[in-house]
Amino acid sequence: MMLQQARLAGIDRHCHTFLHLQQCHLATTKLLFNGSICSQKGANKQPPHSYHPLKLLPPHPLPPVKSKAKQKNNFFNNRLCGIGDVNKRQVAHLSSQTQPPQHLQTVLGVALCAGLMHVGFTFADVIGQQILTLQGIEGGKSPLSGIPIAILVGMAVRNTPVVSNILTSNNMTKGINFCKDTVLKAGIVCAGAKLSAFDILTVGAAGVPAALISVTLGLTVIPKIGRALGLPEKMSTLIASGTSICGVTAITAISPIIKATQRDTSFAVANVVAFGTLSMLITPYIAHALLPTSEQIGVFLGLSVHDTSQVIGSALSYKEMYNDEVAFQSAIITKLSRNLTLIGVIPMLTYMHIKSEQLQQLEKEGKMDNHTISPMQSDLKSSTLQQSPTFKLGDVKKYVPSFVVGFAGMSVFRTFGDMSVNHMGSAYGVMDPSTWGETISFIGDSLGSHYLLGTAMAAVGLSTSLGALKGVGWRPFAVGLSGSLLVSGTGMSLALLLPSMGLV
Repeated sequence: MMLQQARLAGIDRHCHTFLHLQQCHLATTKLLFNGSICSQKGANKQPPHSYHPLKLLPPHPLPPVKSKAKQKNNFFNNRLCGIGDVNKRQVAHLSSQTQPPQHLQTVLGVALCAGLMHVGFTFADVIGQQILTLQGIEGGKSPLSGIPIAILVGMAVRNTPVVSNILTSNNMTKGINFCKDTVLKAGIVCAGAKLSAFDILTVGAAGVPAALISVTLGLTVIPKIGRALGLPEKMSTLIASGTSICGVTAITAISPIIKATQRDTSFAVANVVAFGTLSMLITPYIAHALLPTSEQIGVFLGLSVHDTSQVIGSALSYKEMYNDEVAFQSAIITKLSRNLTLIGVIPMLTYMHIKSEQLQQLEKEGKMDNHTISPMQSDLKSSTLQQSPTFKLGDVKKYVPSFVVGFAGMSVFRTFGDMSVNHMGSAYGVMDPSTWGETISFIGDSLGSHYLLGTAMAAVGLSTSLGALKGVGWRPFAVGLSGSLLVSGTGMSLALLLPSMGLV
């Protein structure tokens, strides 16, 4: 009897001791878990053991010794695991503190793009003045746009290893992307203030039909040349737009619509700069030698040279060399006629781009592969390709981007303002002609074409790696040269035909 009581007392002591150990272990585990310290690799953050108040007693009066050792090892392992997690979080926290805040990252990126824009325009002004000096012109406006120089400066910075590492470590990508998107679209809207249909109506419409023919021919033929040479379709479209319409402005406006890459944009701008500058230098002499009247010379200069600043430089050179104000005015109006076609070209290219993406998606899904689809699906393919485009009211936002509406609206605002100045003596009854001219010049030239578009193109340069430009070779420049010769030849032919058309 006494022996049995002793055994029961021993069992009670063992049970009490084990209960105490399990309760301590449970409290410690809960403390570690609630403090977000304990975590096990490859598992969710949960306590290593699941306990229940009714299951604290072991199933046997005397648990095996190795079970206690296993629990003890798990306890210390969990504590060490928690310490490791604390160290990892501390390192991540310290590394995040070394990065500037997100809003400061955006500001730093925008400030960098703006600074590179200023450097680009400064270089362009110096180089442009040297070009004018070589032609015997002093004190004129630089014929070289700062936008392509800003792209080159941005590319130089982007491809300098030390500077590139600094950009990456400070995470300025958000600010650079903001410039490529929002700042670019704002610049396009402001550039609409440079276009006034009233100027064309008042000075003369001789260049309007010539501009329409030249732009249509360029947009049709140049992409085919690019396709024949194996050039990417989007790059060919940008080269055609820049060569046929209004140079860098057309490229920057169309690039986000067709989702062109930085490589496509850079090569297109390089073509416009190279061949547009060459045309600017030689076309005044060709025009003087081959064309008899000032109106014909102006139409030729306005159609043959690509960018607006290059046309102004070419017409200014002719005016200074041959004292011909009529040719200068005719060239400017013809160039404005080309620029106005951008309002219609952008929605058209947007529609064509969306339809092309839809057809490519169908091909990827295997629905338009003649080798794998059924005859019924083949009929669906032909009907899809042959159906005429139909617009719905809900498709306006899809095919006409908001910034294009802003661009057209700004042009209309400029047009009606000019008309009110002509009829009432003040713009909208508020601004006198001098103030109105200064305001429009600031919005269109300074704010839009200079600061906003220049900053956006510097961001394009900062996003362009020289490695991305490899593999294309001479083909973009062959397409650009062919397009430039096509546009110049069309301009000369139309200028010679103007008298027979009764427009001169």
